[in-house]
Amino acid sequence: METDQRKQTRLRAKYGALASFFPPSPDFALVIGRLIDISSAGLALQYFAKERPAHVANKLEIFGVYQPLMHVEGIPGRIVYDFEVKSNTRSSLKERRCGVAFGPLTRSKRLQVERFIEQYALGLQEKP
Repeated sequence: METDQRKQTRLRAKYGALASFFPPSPDFALVIGRLIDISSAGLALQYFAKERPAHVANKLEIFGVYQPLMHVEGIPGRIVYDFEVKSNTRSSLKERRCGVAFGPLTRSKRLQVERFIEQYALGLQEKP
């Protein structure tokens, strides 16, 4: 059994919180999905794809699509895990879950992420 190596507790994300890896070039895949949980050290998102993208950008963006509208771009991050989520759908697109650890954040970027968390996180999520 794997142990959770997170240093910070993740908070459940509100409906309307999204995250994406925007491709810097056509060789990279666009990944956009629903934010599952977030902390100032990383996040998890769920997205749809036929398979795990081969090339994903190392910067991501987070969005809040309800009031207040929010957008934080250029967050350095690396994918820690990515797996298919069991689903009963017969679509060729598979639901996947991806965990991202943030890289070093500037003071300004850290404050933007913290403001986003204040607006788009629900509360404590117990570790399994």
